[in-house]
Amino acid sequence: MTDKHPITPPPELIAKWRTEARSQDYCSITEQVAYHAAEWGYEQRGEVNEAKLQQARDEELEALCEWLNNLPSPDLLIRSSLRSHHEEEGTQTPPTHRRTTND
Repeated sequence: MTDKHPITPPPELIAKWRTEARSQDYCSITEQVAYHAAEWGYEQRGEVNEAKLQQARDEELEALCEWLNNLPSPDLLIRSSLRSHHEEEGTQTPPTHRRTTND
């Protein structure tokens, strides 16, 4: 098991920040590296979260589309429901009403 935090800058990046910090005279190398590491970690966290959120959105949309594609058509559902109702009542299913332009 590793003690490394999941959002840890790569060693190459830390080395780059240390080199850059040596040319600064307003703060220590440690402070400069800590600042860059915090900024880098924040950016990484945002990218990871956004990617996960987008993946979850895509999966949800795909599941919804699949669910909708497996539904019978609304017209079929209505006719089936009417047929069941009339069978329970012992009456005849009324003919399908076709709308005309005069309705």
